[in-house]
Amino acid sequence: MPNAADLYKRLAASLDRRREKSTLRSLDPPAYNASELVDFSSNDYLSLAHSRPLLSSLQSAIASHDGPLYGPASSRLLDGNSTHHLELEDLLRTFFDGPAALLFNSGFDANVGIFSCLPAAEDTIVFDELIHASCHDGMRHSRARTKLAFKHNSPSDLERILGSLQSKDGYKSGKDQIYVAVESLYSMDGDVALLVQFLDVIERMFPKGNCHLILDEAHTTGICGRQGRGLACSLNVQDRILIRLHTFGKAMSCSGGVIICSPTLRNYFVNYARPLIYSTVMSHLAVIAMRQSVLFMQNGQADEARLNLQSLAKHTQAQLQCALANIPYLQHLPPSPQETKESLDFLSPIIPVLTRHPRPLSKYLISKGYLVRPIAHPTVPKGQERIRICLHSANTKSEIEGLVKCILEWTESAEAQTLQRGDNTLQAKL
Repeated sequence: MPNAADLYKRLAASLDRRREKSTLRSLDPPAYNASELVDFSSNDYLSLAHSRPLLSSLQSAIASHDGPLYGPASSRLLDGNSTHHLELEDLLRTFFDGPAALLFNSGFDANVGIFSCLPAAEDTIVFDELIHASCHDGMRHSRARTKLAFKHNSPSDLERILGSLQSKDGYKSGKDQIYVAVESLYSMDGDVALLVQFLDVIERMFPKGNCHLILDEAHTTGICGRQGRGLACSLNVQDRILIRLHTFGKAMSCSGGVIICSPTLRNYFVNYARPLIYSTVMSHLAVIAMRQSVLFMQNGQADEARLNLQSLAKHTQAQLQCALANIPYLQHLPPSPQETKESLDFLSPIIPVLTRHPRPLSKYLISKGYLVRPIAHPTVPKGQERIRICLHSANTKSEIEGLVKCILEWTESAEAQTLQRGDNTLQAKL
């Protein structure tokens, strides 16, 4: 081993700083058995990870699969471009109602690929301030010299930003391009993008068509719209969006991602998206699993779970609104305002409860049998710490009521009272 004492000293100091701030992450085994807790944490919104019918269909598909299950041990551009991958892309293109589809090993890879290779130096990326980390990583590698954030889910602030670009010659003539990046459902605040309003702003301000929307549908895939096709399809605006990203590691209980785009864009990414070009292609097993999940959706077998998830979201919102009304230091974020009749029926299964002390609250809930994770800085901004409730169709109303009851019990505990007194003292000094 080389002598790297100075390196390790520097790294240890960085980790110590995070430990002192209680922001240190780790992969240590949890101090609890997750299988014994009620799951209010994972993104398995439709509970497909525990679906016996889906498991049965997957087993049948594996048994009838023609060819190797493992591999291909190659980049897709070398020996990994099997007919099974192409057939899955054709199924996804049809299911998500788009002209072409391109598989990536993950949604993270897809976002990095899109934002790192598509914008040219003279182009501009405009993004929601709460956009996913993968978009930021893609933008760091992008040739685009200008990257501008707008206030979260604010069409008026997007209009302000785009207005500052309108008079520039390249954008005015239509030669230079602007890419606007938003998510359909945000994983921290649990709010839904005002998608139609964003599109109206873009098309009104840049009628030459050189301002484009890129939509990340990671958290709406499977749970929003007819058969889970996502927010864009539910609003019938899919043809107005340049690129849609759907992922399969959440409601679909698989892994991998797909971008829905034009054939020209697909061919461009095949040639320039480094996460695609320089990665081993997803295995045949992953392809089979993705295909069966999509067919499960397409055949209507997840419709009941989707409806139940919406019922649970409505019940949870009502319970929290009533329980936390008189507790100023706990604030749950209600559903975001909906913009059209078509989206009124969709409620987010992600419900944050803001608290300055997410870790003690989470620890208490876990001790009572409810798996709810704390979300702290740097994942969210300082002052926006929270616990995050993620609902699943297999949850029950009694489980939700038990969770809310335990949140109230914690507020009355000695620990919570002590923490609150400390917060009040600090606020008085400020």
